[in-house]
Amino acid sequence: MSKAKEELYRFHKELNAPQLTPFEVMERGLSRIATFLRADCLTSFLWDDARRVLSLGLSCSKGRTLQTEQKIHLDPSHPLWQVVDGGRPSLVFRDPHQILYAPLRWRGSLKPQGVIRLERYGKRAFNKGERRLASEFAQELAQNLHSAEQDQSNRLQLKRLSTLTELTGVFASSLRVQDSLRLILQGIQQHFGFDRVRLYVVDKTGAKLRGEMGVDIRGRVQNLRSD
Repeated sequence: MSKAKEELYRFHKELNAPQLTPFEVMERGLSRIATFLRADCLTSFLWDDARRVLSLGLSCSKGRTLQTEQKIHLDPSHPLWQVVDGGRPSLVFRDPHQILYAPLRWRGSLKPQGVIRLERYGKRAFNKGERRLASEFAQELAQNLHSAEQDQSNRLQLKRLSTLTELTGVFASSLRVQDSLRLILQGIQQHFGFDRVRLYVVDKTGAKLRGEMGVDIRGRVQNLRSD
């Protein structure tokens, strides 16, 4: 097995570690790609298809990962459009220094997740083999990023389902309505991390909402009957 294939395999295994968040996948991926392809700086851009904008996600430079802001607005006449649209596997610029763009697109996806940008500040250009490897690494990164996003979404849904199940059980087992409401509001605040949760009920005439009860960030209950 070639050195490049071995590195791709290690790259896949590292990014498939359990419980990694999308941020951690991106951070690890950029660092490994930058090291292997000897890039002075490697940046990820995420694609907003509706607005046709690439927004800078993370930037890895000299072993440090930074979060900054930069947006690239695209239209079909822009050189990067074909990379995002799938028309070409990479794009190279040599001014003001060596720059290589590769698409973040996982296998089977209809729309791209974005692009990665590799930069070298010296005169050494990215050769054909390095451009191919950059595209392969970017594809692997995109696949693992997609998986991490799906896992994170599933964990969040399970947490919400568990919370609702617990709150339903509390409500069903409580004999006093006010106790039930208090426990439910405290449970919502605790599990979802809101700063404040308030309950409003419709008055008997149905003409307006009336404040009933609130819970603050410390879990303290407030009577809102006067709201």
